[in-house]
Amino acid sequence: MTETKTKLESGFTFYFRITDKKLQGGKNDYQDSVKKMAEFSTVEDFWKIFQHIKKPESLKSGIEIQLFKNPIKPMWEDESNKDGGRLSIRIKKDYSSLVWEELVLDMLSGSFPKTVKEQLNGIVLSIRGAFNCIQIWFKNFKEPHISELEKCIKETLQIPEGIEIDTKPFFKK
Repeated sequence: MTETKTKLESGFTFYFRITDKKLQGGKNDYQDSVKKMAEFSTVEDFWKIFQHIKKPESLKSGIEIQLFKNPIKPMWEDESNKDGGRLSIRIKKDYSSLVWEELVLDMLSGSFPKTVKEQLNGIVLSIRGAFNCIQIWFKNFKEPHISELEKCIKETLQIPEGIEIDTKPFFKK
């Protein structure tokens, strides 16, 4: 009997990166430090992979987990990122797993509004010292895309008014 799998709107790839120079043996080349973990294009394959990825609270400082739509690479120079930017949120370590999982599932499920969903390229979870950081990478650093994305992320994560989200372009225009 053949197993029927639930296809996602897009394929995705998980990447892993060590940002701490001591953990990488003193090297600091971004492209060499990004390692592909796994690709998937179905819900079932996602869960087979995701259940084995460590939760943020069990990762050491200096580690990044990246999830990007295929064929987009987690690099500013990628054609899909070159005119875009990133939205960054500092998160208390206690909430990192919840926020990370919420964003990953929302990105995969397509639950974001179409105009936001079309702009999303990937999500990066950076394990840091006192806080963790989540970045949402998007393709077009122009209004109204930026405002719509910020509003959608604040609503999705229930971020209270007054808490700023840092939004920056990858390259100055």
